[in-house]
Amino acid sequence: MTPDTGHRLFIRRDRLAEAHVGPDPDAPAQRPLADGEARLAVQRFSLTANNITYAAFGEAMKYWQFFPSGDAALGCLPVWGFATVAESRVAGLAVGRRIWGYFPAGTHLVVAPVKLGAGGFTDGAPHRQDLALVYNQYQFCDADPGWKPELEGLQAVLRPLFFTSWLIDDFLDDNGFFGATQVVLSSASSKTAFGTAHCLALRRGQPGAPKIIGLTSPGRLDFTRSLGCYDEVHTYDGWAAALPAGARTVYVDFSGDAALRRAIHTHFGDALAFSSSIGGTHWEALGGARDLPGPKPTLFFA
Repeated sequence: MTPDTGHRLFIRRDRLAEAHVGPDPDAPAQRPLADGEARLAVQRFSLTANNITYAAFGEAMKYWQFFPSGDAALGCLPVWGFATVAESRVAGLAVGRRIWGYFPAGTHLVVAPVKLGAGGFTDGAPHRQDLALVYNQYQFCDADPGWKPELEGLQAVLRPLFFTSWLIDDFLDDNGFFGATQVVLSSASSKTAFGTAHCLALRRGQPGAPKIIGLTSPGRLDFTRSLGCYDEVHTYDGWAAALPAGARTVYVDFSGDAALRRAIHTHFGDALAFSSSIGGTHWEALGGARDLPGPKPTLFFA
């Protein structure tokens, strides 16, 4: 492939393990710009467990709709990162401006900027108008006081995840932690999970602050414990023996593992005060949540 055709990652929507790289449909050789459009050259983005969740919930949460592939069987993986305006037919949007935002895993994205202001713009492309606004907003890096070129890698990895972590912590606090004495987080080594644990840990010593318990795989146990934000960390095959069934508990599920969810609900039963579904890092183990003991799992969307 030549630079003009670019490249993009395409994933089978019904079999996420099948993927290939092909020409980017938004590259110069594939699509000329119309008036009111701009072409962004994607230059740096992150890949984390968060992106696995985007793919795992691509159908249910409409993540596949942000960046159409041109083939109903294929999806374009959404990522967070940085791009530069490579071409512009938009008044007031100059070539060369650095942008932070939501992109497909590829080399290009054509946008139709609206609400263009000093801080950035919104993509007004028709296919994105019924989708969550937060993903359609793009920020000019030179207008962001927190942006530093040398920290772009860290920002791409941590910024979107920590924003979600902060909101989860805020939501639990607003609800008085549902009267729970402990919060159990699955996929505890994932960045959004330990970002949430970090926020919760800042409340240590305050009245009503819950104990923070992480669940992880044996291979991630030492790493997760080393983070210092969990009061306890247990493996997926060892947590039940360590956690008393009568302790009033909130479950924050980043894994999406249906068998683990059922085991948590069964173990705690009526002592489970709230069950929050966040992600799907264990995408091969996803499943329904019907007929579970305790509260119905509630989807959290930031």
